[in-house]
Amino acid sequence: PVIVTGEKEDEIIKYVIKRLDDLNYKVISIFHGKEYKKLSLGHYYTDFTSFDEISKVIDDIKNNYERICGIIHLIPLFCPQQIDTMNLSEWKNRLKLEVKSLFYLVKLFIDDLIFCAKNKEGGLIGVTAMGGIFASIQNQSETKNFFPGSGAVSGFIKAFAEECLGLNIKAIDID
Repeated sequence: PVIVTGEKEDEIIKYVIKRLDDLNYKVISIFHGKEYKKLSLGHYYTDFTSFDEISKVIDDIKNNYERICGIIHLIPLFCPQQIDTMNLSEWKNRLKLEVKSLFYLVKLFIDDLIFCAKNKEGGLIGVTAMGGIFASIQNQSETKNFFPGSGAVSGFIKAFAEECLGLNIKAIDID
């Protein structure tokens, strides 16, 4: 199966899940919520900022599936708050949601990802929304609102690529 993460169910995530389903992948969707909640097998809500809450989902997944072959991390697509209105606490919470959640997932599925890498299958994809060019626009007036912490998602993925050779790993930035 492939895990797809999201902050909320929206058209992009629904499209990704449908496309994977069309390609005959088993899809496990995990969305951010206040606490762990299993809606049905393979469809969950959890607090992505809490290792204990994520662990509850992972325990259920590991009890029901042999191995995870991929993670598509879409949480960074949705930053509901303008960066210039965030205080430090909100910034830290957003960073936890986008980056630490990905770290937790990789940590909890590291054995599966290493197995997949050795067999030249599986993957890890992180998708951010920093303007389509990883926020590298020189003219400030051309930038749109994005969360700069999303850059850490790309950095984490690129660093992990060095640690898990053979796994298909991509950092994607969209406008």
